[in-house]
Amino acid sequence: MTCSVHLNDPSGSFVRAAFSWVFLLTGALAFATPPNDRCDHVLPRPLPLGGSLVFEGTTVDATFTDDAFPENEIGQLGLPVVWHAFTLSQCTRVELTYCGTAPAFTSTWGLLAKGCPAALTIAATSINDDLCGDGNRTFIYDSLGTGTFYIPVLSDVFGTAYGAYRIELKARVCTGGTPPNDLCTGVEPVTLPVGHETTFIGDNTGATFAGDGAAGTLFGTVPIPTVWHAFELTHCSAVEVSYCPTDNGQTNYWNLLATGCPAGFTIDPTQILDDQCGNGMRTLFFASLQPGVYYLPVIYDPFAGAAGPYAVQVKVGACFGGTPPNDLCESASVQQLVLGVPAVVKGDTRGATATADGTPGTVIGNSGLPTVWHAFTLDQCARVTVDYCPTELPYQSYWDLLVRDCTASDVIAPFAILNDQCASGRRTLVFDALEPGTYYLPVLNDAFNGSVGRYAIELLALNCAGEVPDNDRCTDVPVLPLAADTLVFTGNTTGATVVGDGEPGSLLDDPSVPTVWHAFTTSACSNVRITYCGTDPVFGNYWDLLFRDCPGNEPVFASDINDALCPSGARTLLFDSLHPGTYYLPVLLDPFGGSRGPYEVSVSAVYCDLQTGTEQQANAFVGPKVFPVPSDGRVTLEGLPEGAYELSVWDMGGRRLLTRSGTGVGTPHTLDLHALPAGAYVLLVEQEGRRSHHVIVLSGR
Repeated sequence: MTCSVHLNDPSGSFVRAAFSWVFLLTGALAFATPPNDRCDHVLPRPLPLGGSLVFEGTTVDATFTDDAFPENEIGQLGLPVVWHAFTLSQCTRVELTYCGTAPAFTSTWGLLAKGCPAALTIAATSINDDLCGDGNRTFIYDSLGTGTFYIPVLSDVFGTAYGAYRIELKARVCTGGTPPNDLCTGVEPVTLPVGHETTFIGDNTGATFAGDGAAGTLFGTVPIPTVWHAFELTHCSAVEVSYCPTDNGQTNYWNLLATGCPAGFTIDPTQILDDQCGNGMRTLFFASLQPGVYYLPVIYDPFAGAAGPYAVQVKVGACFGGTPPNDLCESASVQQLVLGVPAVVKGDTRGATATADGTPGTVIGNSGLPTVWHAFTLDQCARVTVDYCPTELPYQSYWDLLVRDCTASDVIAPFAILNDQCASGRRTLVFDALEPGTYYLPVLNDAFNGSVGRYAIELLALNCAGEVPDNDRCTDVPVLPLAADTLVFTGNTTGATVVGDGEPGSLLDDPSVPTVWHAFTTSACSNVRITYCGTDPVFGNYWDLLFRDCPGNEPVFASDINDALCPSGARTLLFDSLHPGTYYLPVLLDPFGGSRGPYEVSVSAVYCDLQTGTEQQANAFVGPKVFPVPSDGRVTLEGLPEGAYELSVWDMGGRRLLTRSGTGVGTPHTLDLHALPAGAYVLLVEQEGRRSHHVIVLSGR
C-alpha cells in the first residue's frame, strides 16, 4: 500500500440531487458515516462471467468500526474503510480498477476480504499503474473461487484516498479454466415472446470443441472452440442476433443457429449484415423461426479477435409471412393495472391482419387496417396514460382510442392526445376517469406511415381526478403504538397532495412536495428502523426523516441511511435514541424520481441502552432555542449548554456552508448569516456527542 499526502475538501461529498430540495429526500444531510461504512451494511451483487459492475461512493467520514478481526491485515492497521461486495458463481479472473476516480486514489488496499468482519484476505495477482492513464491503479485477481468477496476502500485523509471514488469490476474466465457454458448442456433456454429481447453475456476464453455437436454434424466434425446460449420461441418469429454490444474488433462468427443439444441441425440466417452496428460487429437475421428451442453458438477464435468478454443481443419480432400471437382481440392476454405501477406491453405488428378486429359499422371494423391487441383491467376508477415513448421505431400513425370489448363497438376517445411528452416524438394518450372493468388497446400496423415492426407501450393508471389517498393528511391517520412487534404500513401515494402537510416556513411548506402519512408512538427511548424493503417497484426518492408534530414542522433526521440492506435496493433508515412520544412518518410522491404508487413500510424498534427514565431525560438533547424565524440574517441561539460546541450551516443541496466552534458559557450566541442568500437552511448543533437540527429561514435584507 502506498500513501501520499493529499487533502480533499469533504464539503462536496454528499449525495447530489436534481433539485435543490432533494437533500431531504435522497439522503438528507450527510451527518452520519457513509451507508457502506460497515461490511454488514452492503448487499453483495452478482458478477457474471463476461459482465461488469460499477461501485461508486465516498470515503469521507468513514470509520474502522467492525471492519475486520484483530488478527487480520486490515484489522491490524486499523485504518478507516468503506465496503462493497460481489459474488461469483464459478472460478473467475477479476479485474478491479479505480479508473475514472478524480482526483486519483494512490492509497489503496491491494486485496480482497473474505468474511464480514474481514477474516481472510486475498492479495492481488498483479498490480498495474499504467492501464487507466489517469494515475489510478488496476488490480488483477486470478482464479477466484465461488462465493462472496468484500472490497475494502481506504479512507486516507492525509493521502490521496479521500472523497468520491469509482470502482469497476470485470469478470473473465480463470486462467486455464473453461467457461461454464462451454457445453450446450450447461445452459438454460430463455423464453422470448414476440416483441421481447435479451442480451447474453459471457467470456469465451478457454472454450473447447469437445461435445459441441452430434456425430456427423457440422459441430461434430469441425474442431472450433465454442460456447453456447439458448432461447425458446413461443410463436413463429423473426429473430435478430446482434453482436453490436461487443466491441472487440472480431472478424469471425458462427453465422447460424442450431437445434438439439449436442447440436444437430443448423439454420442459416436470411441475412448477414455488417453495417448495422456502427462498430463493424455482425448482425444475423432469421426471418421465420418456428416455435421451439434454439442454440446460439459463440465462436472462440483469438486470431480473429473473437476472444474474451462478449455480449450478444437477441430480438424477437413477428414471423415473416405469419401473424402475431395477439393479432386477434380475443387472443390478447389481460393484464391487471395497479395504481401507480407502470406496466409495459410489447409486440410486433408485422404480419397483422384486419380479421375480426371490429364488427361492420365500427371505426376499426370499417377501416380495414391491420391491428394487434392488448388488454388491461382496472378495479377502481383511474386516469390511464398509454405512452408509446419506449417504442424505438419511428411510429407516426396510431389508434387514438380504447374499446370495451372485442366487437370494438364501444369506443372510448382519449381525454388528451400529446405528441410532446416523449423525446422521440412518440404519442401519449390520456384517458380520464375510466371506470372499473376491462379495456382493449388496439395497436395499428400502418407500413405507409412507418407504424410497423416492434413496439413497446407503457401503461400507467393513476387516481381519478380529484381523488386523494385516505392518509393524504397527517391529521387523518391513526397513531399506532410501536412496541415489541413490527408495524407494517401500506398504501398508495397516487393522488397525494400538499394540503396540510407542513406549517408555513417549514421544510414541507417549501418545496411543497406531495406526501401521505402514517404515525406511531413510543413509550420509551428507542432505536427505530424504518425500511421500504416491501415496496415494489422500488422507490427512487424518499423523505429521510420523521416529524414530531402534525402538520410537520419539527423534523427528526435519520442517523443512518442505507440502500444496501434490502435485497431490492430499497431504503432503510435508522433513528437512534428517539425519545418517548408520537412521530409522523411522511411517504413521498415524486413521479419524476420513481416514487409513485403502492408502498410497504416496516417500522421496528429496540429500546435504547439507557437504564432508567431519569438517565434518558438526562441524556436528552433538544438543543437550544433558535430565533427569529424567518431572520434577516442574524440568528440567535438561546439555551446552549455549557461546554465545547460546533455549529454548522448547510444548504438544501447538502453542502456545508460554514462552521463555527467554541465553548458555551450559558449565554445567547449570535450567528451572522448576512453573506448567505435568502432561503431555507439547516443549522446543526453538536455538543458532547449529541446533535440537534434546526430549520432557519433567511428572508434577505
